[in-house]
Amino acid sequence: MAVAMDIKKEVDEEDAYLLDADSQYSLNEAINIKIENDLADSSDVFKKNVSKRVNTWPRRVKTCFVRGCLSNSEGFPTKVLITIPRNENRRRAWFEAARQPYITNNSTRYCCEDHFNVPDDFENYMRFRFMGGPIFVKKHVVPHKFKWWSVPSLESSSRGEEEIYVLSGSEVRPNWKHYESMKFLNDCMVAPRAITSIIGVQDMPASTSTSPEPQIPKRTKRLRQRLDEREESTSVIVETISLPPPPISIPSPTINPICQRLSEMLGTLNGEDRLDLEIELLQLAKKFINENKKN
Repeated sequence: MAVAMDIKKEVDEEDAYLLDADSQYSLNEAINIKIENDLADSSDVFKKNVSKRVNTWPRRVKTCFVRGCLSNSEGFPTKVLITIPRNENRRRAWFEAARQPYITNNSTRYCCEDHFNVPDDFENYMRFRFMGGPIFVKKHVVPHKFKWWSVPSLESSSRGEEEIYVLSGSEVRPNWKHYESMKFLNDCMVAPRAITSIIGVQDMPASTSTSPEPQIPKRTKRLRQRLDEREESTSVIVETISLPPPPISIPSPTINPICQRLSEMLGTLNGEDRLDLEIELLQLAKKFINENKKN
């Protein structure tokens, strides 16, 4: 009853006619109408407040998880941001490739398309571009294109330690901490100096003084040894080239002893007799050969 009286007091003057005894509405009906009107007004206010909150809520910005990469969904809306796989093995491989500490699959992370070969690393890149929908990375692919802005160049590391001043000017911090571990790259990148001058070595006459001999630097001794070895090798090559070639040995032909005896006998005759006898012998030999062929 007390609640009804309170509601009765809150009724506006415009709704006072509802409480008139001659009115067709009773007090209970007037109370119900008032409650319904209040609820309708409150629902409208609630809807307006909710719409304002929805419009003012900040949108979630997707950022690339690679260190130093500035790609995000707000500043670069046309870039494709791929969700990191939920599978533990593939997820761990992605984090290792990007040199990032591993984070469990409870949180959603993204990687932009700048760290892949587009469109070779994607299964449905053309379909995604023309028709939309989700994009899928090949199973064996991990992020492999990076720009490590925080790593200094080898040229600056070879100059030694340098000081980098903070923008505030209040502190001075040493240069990159991995200089010591990467100094071995200097031997690989810097070419060795070539020897452009050779110190001439001359034969000095022997000294007859009893004073101690001056000590020769080790570098000069090494150079002298190299020159001596080079001269020895050169002299050996020259001697080898200057030697005459060995004589060619031709085996002596086998001679019939009868022919040798005839030649000795013919050698005792003078020129004309020997020539006549040789002609007769040749004629007899030819005649004998022809008779053998006929038989």
